[in-house]
Amino acid sequence: MSSLVYAEMRVAGCDADFRVNDIPVWRLQHREATFQAIPVHEFLVDGSNRLRITLVGNGTAPEAQASLAVTGYPEGARLGEKGGQPLGRVDLQTPDAAGQPVQSAESSFSSALPIRWSWQDLAAVDWASPAASAAVLQFLQEFSRRLQAGDAPWLAGALRPRMSEYCQAYNMDPALELAEMDARIARRRADPSFAVTPFAAGDLALRPCAGGRLVECLLKSGEPAIRWTDARVGPLGAWNLKLGVRQGTLQVYR
Repeated sequence: MSSLVYAEMRVAGCDADFRVNDIPVWRLQHREATFQAIPVHEFLVDGSNRLRITLVGNGTAPEAQASLAVTGYPEGARLGEKGGQPLGRVDLQTPDAAGQPVQSAESSFSSALPIRWSWQDLAAVDWASPAASAAVLQFLQEFSRRLQAGDAPWLAGALRPRMSEYCQAYNMDPALELAEMDARIARRRADPSFAVTPFAAGDLALRPCAGGRLVECLLKSGEPAIRWTDARVGPLGAWNLKLGVRQGTLQVYR
């Protein structure tokens, strides 16, 4: 792609979840930050794209506002510079014009992409079923063990759909990205402070998305299930995995 497409998210007086095509891209907590922007090529599809903002917790105060803008920037341009092309936007303000509390807002826009993502063709799963929940728990526990051990080949296999499509979306060399991932894992393994945070089955709060084709792996606290501590980020390392099933095997798709 010749440009970067960003989701630019803002909140005031509230916390909010932001979704593109029913895939969670960020949870913005106004006590920590009021603005966040990330590239979102890999969340867009060819055709109609849906944007959604959902307030988290008590967001019905008069000052509660949130917005999500998707903007394309020419290659080499800086985020926020003039010349960005607005693609889609949704705004949420509560209460609405009639004085009613508002918890979510949606809009849509059209785009033309040369890519079809593999997650679009996955079968929907009943993630609340005992078998599916147990499989996700087992996968996450294995992922945690492999991350703690620095098992780059296993992690590369689990992340293959995500890595290949991420590189396709952002014009990156898959071999170079895998080499960089190997290097990051090696640095973590060499860091004596590196430790993956354990969790129990009762800590999980799986959140289906993309029409049930994917599941976001969160804790009941709202944090990603895979978390770690190291010298660089302290206790703030996290991997917000979104899993899907292909031919009976769980893999990371976003």
